[in-house]
Amino acid sequence: MSQVGGQCEHGIPQAADWAEGAGKRLWDEVVSKFIPTAGELEILRQAVRCTDEADKWERELRKQPALILGSMGQLRPNPLIKVLQDHRLLIRRLVDSLNIPDEEEEVGMTGRQRHAARRTGPLGTARGVLDEAATCRRPAAATG
Repeated sequence: MSQVGGQCEHGIPQAADWAEGAGKRLWDEVVSKFIPTAGELEILRQAVRCTDEADKWERELRKQPALILGSMGQLRPNPLIKVLQDHRLLIRRLVDSLNIPDEEEEVGMTGRQRHAARRTGPLGTARGVLDEAATCRRPAAATG
């Protein structure tokens, strides 16, 4: 995705009438800073739709109890919780696939690159493993 200087005069269409609240904000935020390719534009459209759907599911879930009665009278989680979780996961995957750079990055990283950056330190060591090992050391047992 190419960056633009905060201007939206690059021929990218505005969010369509179907985009609402959170989805429209997502669209406006991305297209005001970047010039998406045709493929990225389609991914963004899907992310916007999914964001709006998740927003609707969340509003609906707030009106209902978190636990409902199951077929045998047992309490079970409201199925909308799973629907909302699935939508949020899909939104994350769609947005991650756009490879939008963080504020301190010039070019966005792919999912694999982000994962590798989290796992390695400045010298290529397994930072997480070393940090965990350093904090989990126990003092030697006192012998008596």
